[in-house]
Amino acid sequence: MAGNDDDDAQRGRRRIASIVHAPGEDGGDRLTWSEPAHLAAAVADESEPWWRRRTCVFALRDRIHEELVPPLWARVEDDGDVAEVRVALLDVLGSWWASQAGRASESRAKALTWLRGRNLDALSYGMDQAVILARCKLGDLEAVSALAKLAFDPWHHRIRTAEQGATALFAAVRLDEVLAVLGAKTVPELVTSGATAADRHFGLLCLAEGPPNPAVLIRALRDRNVVVAGVAARHLQDAEIDDEVLLAAFDEHADALRASASAPPPLTGRAAAAAWALIVASRRIDPQRLPARGEPECDARAQAIHERLDQLGDATLAHPAVPADVRIAILEAYLPGERSTDPRLLLEGLRLGHREDDAQPENPERAREALASIGLEVGEATEIGEKYQQGGGSYGVFDVSGGSVSVCTFGPFVRAVHSLPEAAITAVEQAGFRWIDDELAEHVFDGLPVYFFGSREPLRVSDLLFYWQD
Repeated sequence: MAGNDDDDAQRGRRRIASIVHAPGEDGGDRLTWSEPAHLAAAVADESEPWWRRRTCVFALRDRIHEELVPPLWARVEDDGDVAEVRVALLDVLGSWWASQAGRASESRAKALTWLRGRNLDALSYGMDQAVILARCKLGDLEAVSALAKLAFDPWHHRIRTAEQGATALFAAVRLDEVLAVLGAKTVPELVTSGATAADRHFGLLCLAEGPPNPAVLIRALRDRNVVVAGVAARHLQDAEIDDEVLLAAFDEHADALRASASAPPPLTGRAAAAAWALIVASRRIDPQRLPARGEPECDARAQAIHERLDQLGDATLAHPAVPADVRIAILEAYLPGERSTDPRLLLEGLRLGHREDDAQPENPERAREALASIGLEVGEATEIGEKYQQGGGSYGVFDVSGGSVSVCTFGPFVRAVHSLPEAAITAVEQAGFRWIDDELAEHVFDGLPVYFFGSREPLRVSDLLFYWQD
């Protein structure tokens, strides 16, 4: 009998290898015909390619039984194993244990002890969020603070994992137990009075678990953290609430907003609440742009917003060192920016509208011709992604007089990284370009964080106009 079992196992493994024979193959329904024991053996075999092992993990979903767990869990515990396999195992095993809620399980208890002992900051890529998600599936209230922190992360894929974790946790434990860990008795209390921005943000996530509460969301627009206020604003877009309530919230705090021009970014408190209320009212009409006056779409709702924008006058985030044309080009190109964008800039964006097509690919060649016309030796204009042979961006470059010139492709802006004669500057300005000098180039455009090589911070004008991302 043992020999027959061995032969059967070998045939099963060969069949799996024939189905998942290259990276990217998911096996489809064909793997569902494989015995769970054969799939588990393939997962536990480190000599198998990691991509085949991971595919077999997903094929085990809802097909695990207790006898298969020990060799699978051994792979999770092995820090030397491939992270992609371990992450998949935590997902599938966590879901299986969640489905066994209420049943005593030695493997479940062992797993929870191990998971709680992990230093999240020291784990390999993806493992920290996988550990948090698995703990949530196991109903671990000790994971609540880590879950709240993960939900507050700027990376969208990590936020999605946190949302999955919250759903799993709420299915395993009572909401009041979760709130108690964060020092609150009710969701509104957590939203408005949570100890940290991550806690208050998590309160907004909890708010989605119950009946809509627009009053709490409107109050959260005053939060002392711009990200929390912005998330509350996004929730308000879909809330069942009359526009008049939003406009009344603006009217209540408009005095603070009008006096906010000199406040450092990001704007929060009452002034921000007025800005966010008007932003939400506009987005409920059209998420992309506020209909301009005179357009057929500019109905009474849009007109009411325009009237309130008029009341604000110059209540914008000051950047006196940045010329108006540069400022407008940057805002049109980068708004809404990241989560911590100053709401005053978002309000300014309502006035600007939405640029349908910001590409001006002819700019580099026009600037090149202007410099060639005064006798300078110039090279061929090249798009920056082509120059670096990877990525892309908002400018083109060409060689001139031993250096290089950069030309923006969403506005008529030129910069050189070396000295050029005054005649060169005059030539490009006569061709309709603005010369970006060193002082303007180095100015940091505060209030508008932009993603740039993993960071989400305000950038210099030079980085915004001449942007490249690998």
